[in-house]
Amino acid sequence: MRAVRSARMTQRARLLAAAMTVAMTAAAAACASPALRTSSYGPTVTLRIGVYGTPGYQQSGLYREYEKLHPNIKIVQTASGSQASYWRALRAHLASGTGLDDIQAVPLDEISTITTSGAGDFVPLNTLGASALQGGWLPWAWQEATTASGQTLGLGADVGPMAICYRPSLLREAGLPTSRTTLAQQWSTWPGYIQVGERFAAHAPAGTAFMDSVAGLGNAMVSQSREQFQDSAGQPALTGNPAVTTAWGLSVQSARAGLTARLTQLSAAWVRGLASGAFATFTCPAWMLPYVERHEGAGGAGQWDVATAPGGTGNQGGGYLAIPRASKHQQDAFQLASFLTSASAETTLWRTEGAFPANAVAIDSIFNTTSAYFSGAPIGQIFGQAADRMPTPILGPTGDLVQADVDAALAQVAGGTATPAAAWQAVLKQAAAAAQRS
Repeated sequence: MRAVRSARMTQRARLLAAAMTVAMTAAAAACASPALRTSSYGPTVTLRIGVYGTPGYQQSGLYREYEKLHPNIKIVQTASGSQASYWRALRAHLASGTGLDDIQAVPLDEISTITTSGAGDFVPLNTLGASALQGGWLPWAWQEATTASGQTLGLGADVGPMAICYRPSLLREAGLPTSRTTLAQQWSTWPGYIQVGERFAAHAPAGTAFMDSVAGLGNAMVSQSREQFQDSAGQPALTGNPAVTTAWGLSVQSARAGLTARLTQLSAAWVRGLASGAFATFTCPAWMLPYVERHEGAGGAGQWDVATAPGGTGNQGGGYLAIPRASKHQQDAFQLASFLTSASAETTLWRTEGAFPANAVAIDSIFNTTSAYFSGAPIGQIFGQAADRMPTPILGPTGDLVQADVDAALAQVAGGTATPAAAWQAVLKQAAAAAQRS
């Protein structure tokens, strides 16, 4: 019934499908989770939720809304400024069994650690009523948080479907089309994207590059595959993995052709390049749109547009809400986590904070969303279809280490400090030790 499965559905049919799904999911949730109803009974319970970054629960008023519905619940949020520092602290708390909150955010990149070696530290949410909610989520996002034995350990809070953000004025100056539909057709494949880049380079405005980052290109390509930098046995997946070898080859080609501005995405230099027009395109997960708007400000409105990425899918980023076994309020914590990841809440977070839903019902409800800031781009459709087409990726700590090594090697190639052959051999050598470093 999900609308994102067919772009040919009429608006009325799409909205009807969403409404029916919402109704059925709400009914199931009401039966399985009676605590979601408004209640003023029972002693006051303080629920602590640990998050990283700025997920927007406080800013959007979701905590206030929940506390109004549940007068006996008090929510206290503890936040870490970065994902990396948060994850290190959470692992230390899990190892010691102390300092854990009732709900812990888990990055998508780290969820496989929870579902494997960390499964004993978290509550199987099936035991609290999660099975009734399964049909409301993207299948791959749900599966990613589920153990081999079928126990779900996290509820999807958001995902990071991929697209291409581009600056129409720079493409126009280089004599290229600016229509997002035409561009999506011309770069429907990654080799097509490189070909558009080569055409851009032939007539590029002075001081500009076609893309921002060679590593951004490579990671976007690999993100579209089930097997990425790690195989199902937890070993590095490089030689013999077409996702990585193809991405490496095209990334090297783009670097040697001078198509990249040689920037690291989200770095200070990248932000300056964003504002100055140093690059015409970049691979952008949905969560990067509000990042761009924050840094560009009102003056950036209409300066960027969004088109479907080559291959039509890919995902970078996202996360879950999980409940440690150490929580003394597991059922109450589950009710809050269910609320914060519901279709209604995730729709609110998308509209106010730019967090793209993991909840399929919410994706249906925002399918027709456009962005005035990004030149009227149909971002609900573009990102919704990318999320819907995503295979369940194999993620894990070994893959993270290998990806970092590949990123560094590509930066060396782009900067001219290493040949592609030497850089690749270094990656293979580093990957041989990656499983032991994880």
